[in-house]
Amino acid sequence: MYNISIAIKEKALKKIQNFIELAPGEISGLGTISKQYNHFIIEDVFLFKQQNTSASTTLDVEEITAMLVGKMQKNEDVSNIKLWWHSHANMGVFWSGTDDSTINNFDNKEYLISLVSNKEGQILCRFDLYHPIRLTIDDIKYTIIFDEENDLKEECKKEYDEKITTPKLEVVKWVKEDFGDN
Repeated sequence: MYNISIAIKEKALKKIQNFIELAPGEISGLGTISKQYNHFIIEDVFLFKQQNTSASTTLDVEEITAMLVGKMQKNEDVSNIKLWWHSHANMGVFWSGTDDSTINNFDNKEYLISLVSNKEGQILCRFDLYHPIRLTIDDIKYTIIFDEENDLKEECKKEYDEKITTPKLEVVKWVKEDFGDN
């Protein structure tokens, strides 16, 4: 049996929770992992520009590419970006068909840790090994590594406001066209 342990740094967990709380629907991002044997630590998470609805999230590939290129130009390691996190907003935590497809599309020749959470704070972790064999281990328990960090709520709100767009409904136009201005 493949024995895996996952820990998440408190700051990374708080960032995810704050972003999920701010989002009216789904939201997603990536993150960094440190590894020692079969022990994995979620070190930090990143939020990218994205367009979200109540049931989907589309990351801005150009912004992800720019971040990766910027890190490589500074000789920073990008091989540790092995976390995909996302929310199911007000739904339960489970791996949808879309989630499975997304995870399979990463196929990064090594491994990926995925995390799905919701507004209730439920979290489900998954480990996918791509090489030397394809293997999925689901519902992995995690621990939290607590640190002394200030509240991240304002920092997360600022980053969220800069990067998230939600399509707006044109309700006013519909009402005026069908019912007049009164």
